[in-house]
Amino acid sequence: MKRRKLDFSLLGDESYAMILGTLRTSCVMLLCSLALLIHIGALTPRTYSLYRLAAELQSASGAFLLCGNFSALVLERFRRR
Repeated sequence: MKRRKLDFSLLGDESYAMILGTLRTSCVMLLCSLALLIHIGALTPRTYSLYRLAAELQSASGAFLLCGNFSALVLERFRRR
């Protein structure tokens, strides 16, 4: 199924695709983090490394989304010149 870009969007095709890609990747990272947290259950010394991995996935997804949107903004700015 092909998604259609909104006609009133001010973004170019490359920037729009970049924002959608980073949003999808961030959502997958959050889902993996949630699956890890559900899988490990209670926090014990044995599961601490998996708990830290889930915490890093949660924080990295936000940073990845921020960097991706910033790079799409820079791309769009250079495209308009």
